[in-house]
Amino acid sequence: MLEDSYSFDEHLLTGCPIQPTNDSVGTLTEIVNLDPYQKMFSIGREISSPPLFCASRAEIFGNEMGWFRALGLPVSFCDDPLNNLEYLMAARNSWCMIIVDCDAFGGEHAFLANLRAIIRSDFEIPFILVSRENKTSSYWHAQRPRVLSVLDDELSMDSLEDTVLTVLGPEDLYSHKIASVSGS
Repeated sequence: MLEDSYSFDEHLLTGCPIQPTNDSVGTLTEIVNLDPYQKMFSIGREISSPPLFCASRAEIFGNEMGWFRALGLPVSFCDDPLNNLEYLMAARNSWCMIIVDCDAFGGEHAFLANLRAIIRSDFEIPFILVSRENKTSSYWHAQRPRVLSVLDDELSMDSLEDTVLTVLGPEDLYSHKIASVSGS
């Protein structure tokens, strides 16, 4: 007989913790790495570093994390980015983008206000701000702190490849196509 409820051990999904930190309340917050799956498919752009997903629970971005892992990339997960912004700035070369479930952290406007106040303008990793509640996604760069670019579609499995290419830029996609045409 199946139980009506079950307990889910998030560490089964999120793997081993790296860089545990204490937040201001004294509870343990951690940034964890998930290993890649065997490469199952490819997009037109090589992505050299993993994305960092930020949400209250890893399951919120489970499908999206699986998509990156199927590209052959590890992914990182953080359950409290606001208390880890100092670490995020110090580890600036660790991720290609930071994808945040803003609904879990006071909404898009509150989270963006915190980013603008704390992140220095030399931080080069783009943020994708997702609000499933409002069905919107946008991206923000610290180098252009007053600009918030709204993406065409809400972040989903159907739009994830387009989102990655929009945020990371098409110039690498174009140069990759030229190299593959000239190499054939």
